[in-house]
Amino acid sequence: MYFDSMEHKSYSILIIGMFGIPSHVERFVRNLKQTNPSASITLFSDRDKDSFSQDVFDCIDEYIQRKTYSGWPHKLWKFRPWFDRYVFVKQFKSLAKQRHYDIVNIHFPTYRVCHVMKYLKEMSDTIVVSPWGSDVLRVDSKKKKKLCRVFKNADYITVGWKGLFGNVLYQEMKIEKERFHPLAWGSETIDYINEHLSEISQAKAKEMLGLSGKYLITCGYNAFEEQRHEIIINAINSKRDELPDNMTLLFPVTYGSSYGTRKQKYVERLKQLCVELQLPVVFYENYLSVSEIFLLRRATDMFIHIQTTDGGNSSLQEYVLCGAKVVHGSWIHYAHLEQYKPLFYYPVNTLEELSDVIINAYHAEPIQVPKEVLESIKNRGWKAKMKLWDEFFVSCNKN
Repeated sequence: MYFDSMEHKSYSILIIGMFGIPSHVERFVRNLKQTNPSASITLFSDRDKDSFSQDVFDCIDEYIQRKTYSGWPHKLWKFRPWFDRYVFVKQFKSLAKQRHYDIVNIHFPTYRVCHVMKYLKEMSDTIVVSPWGSDVLRVDSKKKKKLCRVFKNADYITVGWKGLFGNVLYQEMKIEKERFHPLAWGSETIDYINEHLSEISQAKAKEMLGLSGKYLITCGYNAFEEQRHEIIINAINSKRDELPDNMTLLFPVTYGSSYGTRKQKYVERLKQLCVELQLPVVFYENYLSVSEIFLLRRATDMFIHIQTTDGGNSSLQEYVLCGAKVVHGSWIHYAHLEQYKPLFYYPVNTLEELSDVIINAYHAEPIQVPKEVLESIKNRGWKAKMKLWDEFFVSCNKN
């Protein structure tokens, strides 16, 4: 792996990425190490090592896997959460006696972490919590009370207090403004798009995907039910006579719905619905490389994004950068991009009007996206964003 030769400030950091998407944690670790080779990184996760690619282990000094309780009688299976919590707390109690880090960075925090905050404080100088969105926006009130303890015990939270879910932390959880230190999530795909967009046309991307001559509508970007795939399918079906005969729907469902059986059942349900309605579809269920994600974005004619909540995903912006028409739920705001006119998407104000917006977007001329919006998106790559994360971690170490 290539690292540049410039001098970097060293620090030790424990990255806790238990319940989030492994590939997202992987990208964070990889880009942090590429930005600062002097950083000493320990990764703690509930995933097997096989969940991560080998190059991640080239970037870290230690991998620690979460322990769970085993060997309980089957009749006591319902008590497993309590046994697991006991083992989880015991593991961190032991780690706090053996390890010390300059920084602990908790990604995708959940209420479970509240049980070990005492030990995280003992084993580090600074605790930084990095919420992703759904970890805050989609939890019930009971779990939110426990989650609140995580944020209140953190030194810094890497979102802005005025943002969508930062405001939830500020207003509902009463987190002090001084704890907020906004740092944007980056995108390897945007870095890749910046380098390759001019090389591959939309027609070429379709050809490379085996979809030449098709009008491609991409529906959502993961397998979470909150993407509202069924509503999208039914909306498209209700207007199929007004859409091109060569239309094909694309479903990127590589992750979501808690993985495993639940995800498989949900994807099968979507497939069955498309079969019943005789809609031509392609499902992408396996992990996609950055180059494959780029081809999917570049080949897409229209991207439909109407999920329930969102903390500011990069997928939508990647489609904008690749020239797709974007149909987007107006209940999700991107204030830093929406200040420029015209809007970079076709707004859906209510789910009932989705089908009409799809037809309007299909017939409309492509939106001339403001250059300020395009420049802002281009600067969302990890190459730019991780420098800010590293500078922040260095400042934490100084403090």
